[in-house]
Amino acid sequence: MAEISENDFNVLWRISSLYEALTLSALDPIVLHHGLEDENEPEGMYYDCYENETKALTIMRKRISNASNDLKRHQEIHKACLNYFYTIDESINTSNRQIVSNAANNLCEQVLEYLTLVQEHQIIQKGESFLYYPSCPAGHYFYIPNSDMRITHQLRFNPLRSMKGAEKDIRKIKDGIQDFSLNTKRVHPMKISSQSDSGEGIIDTSLRARIELNQELLKRAGFSLE
Repeated sequence: MAEISENDFNVLWRISSLYEALTLSALDPIVLHHGLEDENEPEGMYYDCYENETKALTIMRKRISNASNDLKRHQEIHKACLNYFYTIDESINTSNRQIVSNAANNLCEQVLEYLTLVQEHQIIQKGESFLYYPSCPAGHYFYIPNSDMRITHQLRFNPLRSMKGAEKDIRKIKDGIQDFSLNTKRVHPMKISSQSDSGEGIIDTSLRARIELNQELLKRAGFSLE
């Protein structure tokens, strides 16, 4: 049974929670939370799932017209975060703590940039804003298989969906990374996320698939991110 320190566990749990939060925020541009003005239509679905297709497409085209730069930057940041998650996974399994730490710090900086983007977007777009601070709701769990820490934690990142809450949780990751990089023990092999990912397509629940789904549905609405 492999040993793992409490700090290692907490750092990896927090990074896994951030991954889950970003799988949700990756879809914000194509999800409708308001604007349909039809009490029979539920909120929080992809725009192409609504019965009133004309109204849903009108909302999407207004988003594209009013906030095209935000859509592009949103996608760029989520793609950059995905690449850092790939680096973290690879470096965990080669037990390279320094690369894990560098990638995690760069990941945090990207998320801080995204928080600024969301803040500015909400100020400018006001009631028609559609980007939200990343948040991981309760319901998903984290554990490290084959380790001596036989416990599970609920994934948790910014549950109140606020800028301050997100900044606080990012600071906790950055603080933990300092001790993580100084630990001389081998990193326990694992994957940051348990979400399924076949490596291609838009069906999976991984961050990669969610990013590609966002790109595809924006394209169908008339906006290309390629």
